[in-house]
Amino acid sequence: VDVFTENGTQEPYRVYAIIDDQSNASMISPNLADKLGATGPKLKYLLSTCSGTTEEKSGRRVCAVVLCSMAGRTIRLPQLVECSNIPPDKREIVTPEMAMQFSHLKEVAKEIPPYDPQAKVEILIGRDVPELLKVQEWPERSPVGATTRSRMDDIRPNVLGSSRRAHSHLCTPHSS
Repeated sequence: VDVFTENGTQEPYRVYAIIDDQSNASMISPNLADKLGATGPKLKYLLSTCSGTTEEKSGRRVCAVVLCSMAGRTIRLPQLVECSNIPPDKREIVTPEMAMQFSHLKEVAKEIPPYDPQAKVEILIGRDVPELLKVQEWPERSPVGATTRSRMDDIRPNVLGSSRRAHSHLCTPHSS
């Protein structure tokens, strides 16, 4: 996805975004927060993991961040929490070549962007962006057992679904 601030004062940054329906807040890496001109104090929060550990962390809150899919669809994200623990693993990123290996994905392979080795995983999308996690019906020719798919179909294969409504925010945009 391409990421930029709502005020559009800088060029977009190409990054990978992880969808995590087990996270209750969306997060941004310190690197991307800096590139987007985030300011403000680091505020404390608790980070709980699936292994049962809870750690106290601190990070800035970043507002007015917009994602743009490779298909050109945009969505304004809610306030993001700066977190240095976003998993950087890119081994599960689907490529057109991978999709071509599966008969039920061949039809969408051409819509999947090529792998970008320069892009880093810098955004984690959690349950606070429900329109990217909503399910919808697959077409009739879907794989057996597949009755739903994520609206984040622009990442696999089209990122950001059809949502065009802005989130309401409790914070004001940060200055660049």
